[in-house]
Amino acid sequence: MIELSNVGKAYGKIEVIKSISLSIAKGEFVVLVGPSGSGKSTLLRMIAGLEGITSGDCSIAGKRVNNLPPKERGLAMVFQNYALYPHMTVFDNLAFALRVQGLSKNEIKERVARVSAIVQLDQYLDRKPSQLSGGQRQRVAMARAMVRDTGLFLFDEPLSNLDAKLRGQMRVEIRKLHDNLGATSIYVTHDQTEAMTLADRIVVLDKGNIEQVGTPHELYEDPRTRFVAGFLGSPSMNFIDGDIGNLQANEAYGVRPENIKLSPTGEDDLKIMSRLELIEYLGSSALCHCNFHGQNIVAQLPPAEASALQAGGDVELYIARDTAMKFNGNQRLAA
Repeated sequence: MIELSNVGKAYGKIEVIKSISLSIAKGEFVVLVGPSGSGKSTLLRMIAGLEGITSGDCSIAGKRVNNLPPKERGLAMVFQNYALYPHMTVFDNLAFALRVQGLSKNEIKERVARVSAIVQLDQYLDRKPSQLSGGQRQRVAMARAMVRDTGLFLFDEPLSNLDAKLRGQMRVEIRKLHDNLGATSIYVTHDQTEAMTLADRIVVLDKGNIEQVGTPHELYEDPRTRFVAGFLGSPSMNFIDGDIGNLQANEAYGVRPENIKLSPTGEDDLKIMSRLELIEYLGSSALCHCNFHGQNIVAQLPPAEASALQAGGDVELYIARDTAMKFNGNQRLAA
């Protein structure tokens, strides 16, 4: 569906996208994720035609689109700030692009009715955006993209203005809509939880480069770099260096919080004597923040185990070696 070949973007001498190549198949849900300044939104806007391409080629459905304006690329975009017309009703917001296309009144009414029913907005068609909640406005933005019936949707951090509970609900709605429509979706976020729960494949970006591409499971279980290992996962991965397990200079162990135990699981476990500083109870689990030679280590434990510990006291932590990843600088070393 989409082919990026050595695509680059520069503003003068400043490169923000550095020769990226990526293929996205029809029907895929691909999430571009990375910290602020990684280039994810710029890359999405280049696909949309809202940013020019400095080098390389972008093709959609086999057609090179480098010089095509956005309206001729056969896609629809959902923005972070909704970008709704405040003086128009929901119906008119949805119908506007269809009128520009010259569709008949009956065709417009049918499309708006079908899409508004899918996103559960049919009872709000006479309201203006100011009369809607944030979640409802975001559904209008998605419906406006859907009503064009392009089959290719670009999302630019669409949920960042919503509260945590509503973000969770909207994630489910977006993924269900994608599956029901058989669409191709490219979704930008800095939120790794959104990336993990929505994506068929995740593209992890940093400083204008692709760090790794894979399924959520692949990136979580088998990150190729320290950056990817630390970026994906909540709580994030612990990186432990110093006098532990015969580490060499510049080497560190990467350990997921859920893989740290209070008792050994095998004879060759890594053992850490640390000081417990704080316990966070989260309901189904507890996060134990420990200090090991000035390094903060987070262990995710069952609440019953954590409740037996005392903040300010010493605690022995154990890590099975097969769950510890070794890194030298940013590169992961072979097991």
